[in-house]
Amino acid sequence: MTDIFRPITDDEFPPVEVYETPGAPWEPLDERLLNDGRQQAVPFPIELLGPWKGWACIAAEGASAPVDFVATGMITAAAAAIGNARRVTAWSGWSEPCCLWSILVGLPSSGKSPAVTAVTNPIKDIEAELCGDFPYRQSEFERDKEVAKISRSKWEDDVRTAVKSAHPAPDMPALAQEPEPPVKPRCIINDPTIESVARLQSRHPRGLLFVRDELAGWIQGFGRYNSGADRAFWIECHGGRSYVVDRVKHEQAISIRHLNSSVTGGMQPDRLSSLFISGEDDDGLLARFLISWPEKVPPRRPNVAVDETPYREALHQVMTLTMGVDEQGSAEPIDIPLASDAADTLQAYREDNARTEDTLSGLALSHAGKGPGMALRLALVLEYLWWAAEPEGSPEPSEVSLKAMQAGIALFDGYYLPTAIRAYGDAALPKNERGAAAIARRITKQGLRTVNASQIRRGWRLPGLSTADDVKEALDVLEEGNWVKRVGNNRDGRSPGRGKSDYLVHPSAWSEAHE
Repeated sequence: MTDIFRPITDDEFPPVEVYETPGAPWEPLDERLLNDGRQQAVPFPIELLGPWKGWACIAAEGASAPVDFVATGMITAAAAAIGNARRVTAWSGWSEPCCLWSILVGLPSSGKSPAVTAVTNPIKDIEAELCGDFPYRQSEFERDKEVAKISRSKWEDDVRTAVKSAHPAPDMPALAQEPEPPVKPRCIINDPTIESVARLQSRHPRGLLFVRDELAGWIQGFGRYNSGADRAFWIECHGGRSYVVDRVKHEQAISIRHLNSSVTGGMQPDRLSSLFISGEDDDGLLARFLISWPEKVPPRRPNVAVDETPYREALHQVMTLTMGVDEQGSAEPIDIPLASDAADTLQAYREDNARTEDTLSGLALSHAGKGPGMALRLALVLEYLWWAAEPEGSPEPSEVSLKAMQAGIALFDGYYLPTAIRAYGDAALPKNERGAAAIARRITKQGLRTVNASQIRRGWRLPGLSTADDVKEALDVLEEGNWVKRVGNNRDGRSPGRGKSDYLVHPSAWSEAHE
């Protein structure tokens, strides 16, 4: 096994020129650059899960992950299980689909993947159960298809004979009609292309759960092949709206009456920042995500085994909710209204949230603007999660209660909004400070004693540091914060030219990293 406490060798980091410290002694370095302007993580209000509080805590312990990750993934998975079967209505003219997107933010060792596995494995088990008789139905289809082929061939012969003898052609018999292929039940998807999602959604009107271990690649791939159609498709999906995919390669357009795909997965902090500061116009896509970014928990050995049965049974219960049917026979969500006092509470929150928006800007403002709608969706999911924990045979909720609406508001306003603002902290910094923070992180991670401006620009490939001016402005911030000191105008050789722009690093930055 590799010794993680072994000394760092010269082979692991390229040799650097070490200069004598110029001028006055070092002043204390400004460590605030390392936190990217982010606020401290707020604790997840686990009591809002009600009867599921204990299960979420045990599942988090089993996954060696923060309970925030398990609770957020659990709420997202429950939203997908309900899907288009139910829709919450605040009042006339305002309804929200049961669809939630979430990002679990943390380093590779923070427990994101085990947490997602803990809350999605039960759905995979249910999907496997639903597919139990699919091989038999597929076999029946192949049989009926062959019967239809033979029957059609005989009917075509009869038509030709009738035409030749000037007799009326016979009607095509029912057996000659090709049967519809069976639809394999699906609950979870991993392929995010528009065509694949649309095809599955057209066959599964209830909706799906999209799970991706790393969401950054999915988001960054938007527009790579279809001029931005991905972003438009997924924004419509979050809104539960209708959508038509019309491609030349399809014989017929794929029409979906109510797009609905909840999304959950992980993302590393640096990738989150690079997405937010990419320079693209804010179309509100990222503001549609519930962001969970807790402090990292130390790895621990679980003391108890996780029993998935209660959670799997609860998901199965909400997945058996029937959909409504419109006059044309198409599946439709059934509206669940807000209780009168819950509607009053939501309106009061809307007014308070509008005042909060006056204090925000940029991405944080965009996120806050989704607050009332997100709180309404959370209230619906919590109402049904609580109901699914009740004894078998308990009547389905006929409305979203005041308690659920209060919990939905508290969950968004007290956890997801502050966490989003924390995540947007890096994007809220001026560009030169963002660059300085990125360089400071690299310095402390690798224990660098010197840095070079050209090397940073050409070799480090950090977001926002692609030009010499970008790097110079970032290094000026670091120099002001006592992180670095420029070392004269050193040049290789004797010919005149530009200086090498080498900088000494504050001893505290690299010595602590090596320790």
